[in-house]
Amino acid sequence: MTTEKSVIRAYFKERRNQLSGGELQEASQKIAALVKEFCDCHIGMNHFHIFFPIKRLQEIDTYLIRAILESRNKAIYTSRINPISTEMETVLIEKQTEFEPDRYGIPVPKILKLVSSKSIQVVFTPLLAVDTLGNRIGYGKGHYDRFFEKLDHKVLKVGLSIFEPIKMIPKESFDIPLDYCITPENTFSFSK
Repeated sequence: MTTEKSVIRAYFKERRNQLSGGELQEASQKIAALVKEFCDCHIGMNHFHIFFPIKRLQEIDTYLIRAILESRNKAIYTSRINPISTEMETVLIEKQTEFEPDRYGIPVPKILKLVSSKSIQVVFTPLLAVDTLGNRIGYGKGHYDRFFEKLDHKVLKVGLSIFEPIKMIPKESFDIPLDYCITPENTFSFSK
């Protein structure tokens, strides 16, 4: 099973690496527009956790999403990887927050305001691929699955994907599926 996941991971990494800067920015803008619609449909959601893009990995420009959330006065959080426990810790983002890359190239706030994750209602989640059931493939370290385990089960897990869902991703016991996935063209709901 792990071998099959590694093949899918490698395939989508390569596909993403082949995108031009313009294609990536266009995809990011389309995703941001659908995030606006998502927020309109989930008015009661006020606490959003987002990731920030690792440039070398051609990740979606989520600074666009940060601007949308700020314009709506939403509380915004991100995470940093604790260097000792390797667990994700929740960090509050404010309008004046500035970022710098950590050792993995992940943008993290220069000044960390660590907070509880109890208020989070929506987690925008990075991924390489997603299937039609909401199973995702990330980078294989399991950070988000462990993070999801600690959150209230009502928290919405929303993947952001440049590519449309594929038919099937092998699921392992520790994998936690998404509730939604937003691509440049569609918002998919995986709710049972």
